[in-house]
Amino acid sequence: MRRGEIRALRWQNVDFKNNTIAVIENFVEYDGFKNPKQDSVGTIPMADDLANVLQELKRIASAQGFDNGDDFVIFNTSHGVPVAESTIKRGYRRTLALIGIEDDAKAKEEKRPPHPGSQQARHLVLHSGRRGAATRLAEDIGARNAVKITRHKSPQAFMGYAAHDTAETLEKARKTLNIVDTKSEKSK
Repeated sequence: MRRGEIRALRWQNVDFKNNTIAVIENFVEYDGFKNPKQDSVGTIPMADDLANVLQELKRIASAQGFDNGDDFVIFNTSHGVPVAESTIKRGYRRTLALIGIEDDAKAKEEKRPPHPGSQQARHLVLHSGRRGAATRLAEDIGARNAVKITRHKSPQAFMGYAAHDTAETLEKARKTLNIVDTKSEKSK
């Protein structure tokens, strides 16, 4: 999902029974609520790990009175007001730091290159996760199906977006080439 779609996600659009999320709204700073980019409304599958996290979040939201159908999943301190974009960005940076990817935000203000491997050196932003998921989906379920899941308007746009070589893809290619090489040696 895109950042604005995450901000606009409401409990009524999370289906725990079918493990799906209906993406029907987007919230953009200064524009407010609108349709998702390119009118890419759709239903997406929810991974089991995400379902577990969202069920826990629903429990917390319920204790705070933010679990009605029209309440936001990532709730704010006020009903009807989506969480701030800065909160989403800060949460993403903290999550990356928790898994061991350094947040070297001071590099810019100190006018120095970011530490190697840091979030800044790797240019990691929330949208990076969407690109990574798109690439993995394309590898595992094919580009045609991945286009539907990611809600891109065309396969061409998707391939420009998700056609990144991953270490896994390169390793699979190397193994395939080794198999081809072995077969050609045996036929000599």
